[in-house]
Amino acid sequence: STVTPAQGPRQAWIALPADLVRRLAAFRGRVRRVKLFEAACAAVGGIALAGLAVFLLDRLGETPQWVRLAVFLFAVAACMAVPLAIRRWGLGLVSFEQVARLVERRFPTIGDELLGIIEIVRSGEAGQSRSRALCEAAVEQVAERSGRVEFRDAMPPARPYRWAVAAAVPLAACAAVAVVAPDAAANAWRRLAVPFAAIERFTFARVQLPPARLVVPHGEPATVTVPLRDDTRWRPEEASLRIGRQPPLVARLDGDRYVFELPRQVADESLVLAVGDARHTGTLAAVHRPELAALEAELTLPEYLQRPGSRRQDVRGGVLAPVKGSQVSIVATANRDLAGATVDDATVEPEGATIRTPSALVEEESTIRLSWRDGDGLEAAAPLELVITPRSDEPPTVVMLDVPQTRGMLLETDTLTFKVAARDDFGIRRVGLEWEGLPDALSSSGTPSDAAAVEKGERLLQAGGGEVEAVDAAATFCPAALGIRPQPIAVRAFAEDYLPGRARAVSAPLVLYVVDRAEHALVLNTRLQQFRQQASEVRDREMGLLATNKELRSLPAEQLLAPESRARLEAQAAAEEANARRLDRLVDEGAELVREAIKNPEFEPQTLEALAEDIQTLAAIAEERMPGVADLLARAAAARLASAKPSEGAPGEKASAGEPSQQPPKPGEMAGEGQAGGEQPPKVGEEREQAGGGGAPPAEGAEGEPPPPLPKVVDIESSQQPKGETAAGGGQPGPSCPLGLPTTQAGVTPPTGEPPAEEPTAEEALDEAIAAQEKLLKEFATVADELAAVMARLEGSTFVKRLKLASREQMGIGNRIAGLAAEAFGKPERRPEPVKRALGDVREQSLRETDKMSALMDDLQAYFERRQLPAFRTVLEEMKELDTLGSLRQLSDDVLKEAGMSIAQAEFWSDTFDRLADDLVPPPQGEG
Repeated sequence: STVTPAQGPRQAWIALPADLVRRLAAFRGRVRRVKLFEAACAAVGGIALAGLAVFLLDRLGETPQWVRLAVFLFAVAACMAVPLAIRRWGLGLVSFEQVARLVERRFPTIGDELLGIIEIVRSGEAGQSRSRALCEAAVEQVAERSGRVEFRDAMPPARPYRWAVAAAVPLAACAAVAVVAPDAAANAWRRLAVPFAAIERFTFARVQLPPARLVVPHGEPATVTVPLRDDTRWRPEEASLRIGRQPPLVARLDGDRYVFELPRQVADESLVLAVGDARHTGTLAAVHRPELAALEAELTLPEYLQRPGSRRQDVRGGVLAPVKGSQVSIVATANRDLAGATVDDATVEPEGATIRTPSALVEEESTIRLSWRDGDGLEAAAPLELVITPRSDEPPTVVMLDVPQTRGMLLETDTLTFKVAARDDFGIRRVGLEWEGLPDALSSSGTPSDAAAVEKGERLLQAGGGEVEAVDAAATFCPAALGIRPQPIAVRAFAEDYLPGRARAVSAPLVLYVVDRAEHALVLNTRLQQFRQQASEVRDREMGLLATNKELRSLPAEQLLAPESRARLEAQAAAEEANARRLDRLVDEGAELVREAIKNPEFEPQTLEALAEDIQTLAAIAEERMPGVADLLARAAAARLASAKPSEGAPGEKASAGEPSQQPPKPGEMAGEGQAGGEQPPKVGEEREQAGGGGAPPAEGAEGEPPPPLPKVVDIESSQQPKGETAAGGGQPGPSCPLGLPTTQAGVTPPTGEPPAEEPTAEEALDEAIAAQEKLLKEFATVADELAAVMARLEGSTFVKRLKLASREQMGIGNRIAGLAAEAFGKPERRPEPVKRALGDVREQSLRETDKMSALMDDLQAYFERRQLPAFRTVLEEMKELDTLGSLRQLSDDVLKEAGMSIAQAEFWSDTFDRLADDLVPPPQGEG
């Protein structure tokens, strides 16, 4: 019962706390006592039941030896419960680890932690990988946590009182039998103790005659009991029962009755009972047990679901799952009238063939047990158990579908069109949209800048109903129409059901930055600059590919088709295709930017038209020119050398002068075409061609005369196959051999149409690829120049928009200060806390605007250094003379002091920025 640490060179003994050991030992002792008590009750009750069984069986008739043996074995099996309990709960709970595993069944966390510290104690030493202090702390912590748990609650399923009652009842019955009929009881115990012994059964009988019409279940075994009357003087040991023409049934005297076990009966038969000298005639009726023809549940849903009335639901599956709070009544209909029924052991009066249970409120899982009997006294074959498992009213689900891609930015006058789909199990009340402004700035502490200024709103899309479980609503969202000022917002779809007090279900948020025209133009200008930069990167990659192609072209012809060079050409073709795909994706992004810019009247139509034309040119380059270059490079990688002739072998190999070619003849040359020297070989056979297949004019050999042609035996048939193709049954003819086997070939017809074009050589394909690439880059350069001009015009107009935006921000600052002036009047320590936070937010906003103006002035200076435009020089000089940044910072410092002065300064800077923006409009000639 103790946990002994492991031995080692460095032992750090750790022991379980004494209180924990005491509690575990007490829990183990309690488990042992309860389980051994239950086992003893089971043994005593089993023996008592066995004795009662033999006694009762003897009252029914002569009990066979094998039945008594079975009862005896049952008693022995009941006695085995004691050693099994000792083995399981006595020897099986020796160690605390086994006790902890028993605790783990009820308290998984505590049990697992107890096993852990027991393992720590068993290991016994901290070692290099574990700290003794940590191990002791873990043991103490688990011991403390386990103290909050009552181990008695971890007892395995135990019912000692029930087992005591279960043993006491048969034991009391045995005692009663022994008192009332000691001879019969002693006889039964002897017959049980020695099942194979010929111990005579003790009997006493009293008989009563059965009714004239005896009903038994159709097709089932039945028992007919004939009791002895009290005034009987002759108690025969046997009685016989004859059913129709079946063999007679004999029943021995069992106590005060005769019990007949009837076989299965499927038809009505006559019945004759003989008990001594008494006779009784009647009818034995085989009747089917009553069955249910229908089983339904009558449901009344909770009132909040707004579904009045009741509804029927078929529950023949045996399981009913209504919503919690429903009123449920079970209606069972039998196949004939019933005389009685019980529901959960409570008597219910049936209405003819219908059984109706009382209506009950369903709040938790329950089981209804239903049984019934007909007018003949026949009961159901088995009671019906119906499980009622109530389910909760689940919240609705809602999702936004087909939401257009906005890249997180939405022009305030633009409209999003999408769908909202909502589903619920018991009706949707309404579906709509809700939005909430997100703080677009954070204070130095990281908290939202102005929680009171965050906008919230909602819009109803479609109303539902108590019977509406699915809603698909069309939604439109236009910030200007909904009165939403430019700001970052989160848009969600919501759905509400009818459960009182439940919060609405919302979809995943769609985060948008609602912008006005000026800010929209600024963002698009930035994205267009990125577009131009990415286009330049594609052009640079293309120039790099061109340089590599020229390097490959400078290689010698033989080296160009070497495996290494072919691999480089294939890599160049793949890189060209990848660059084309990159440009194609870039073109799609540019087209999307143009479509977005068209929505904003701040952009000049001429500028957008020029930008669209440049994007179309890039699209043509990506779709037509660059794939053509990649195809030419691929051909160059697979082409032959320019110096290689069709009649020659592998590259670099030349036929020796005067040597005949060793290549196999072509199919059309089998009749003598293409022979060296042009001389026709001797032929034996018939040539049946529609047109002559004469060969080319004889060619002079390199040296001397060609060798004489070999004779052939041929039979050429005319056909419609073009010259040069092999016969249907074979491939390329093999090398010529002297006087081979006779052959029959289909003839050829003269070729029709243009002759097939020869594949270009590697040098030619590479030259074409380089030429096409240079032409492509020239077009790219033209587009780049035009994009630079467009970007210059957009960049110049960007400063106007930034100054206008700064003017509106200054006016907003002034308006916020004006709104807070009345509440902020007085000493700072007396101001309300919300006012203090709002004033601090205004100051933080003013500081951020100062930083933005600093960045704007730096950009103006850099742009002027590149362009040297007079208007920009004038604006820069004026901003420096006004000490813009210093005055703006002064506004930030004075915002909490003099509200009136701050408002005046904000208005001054708003007018100043508007005037400076007007100085830049229109831009200088030639700069857009």
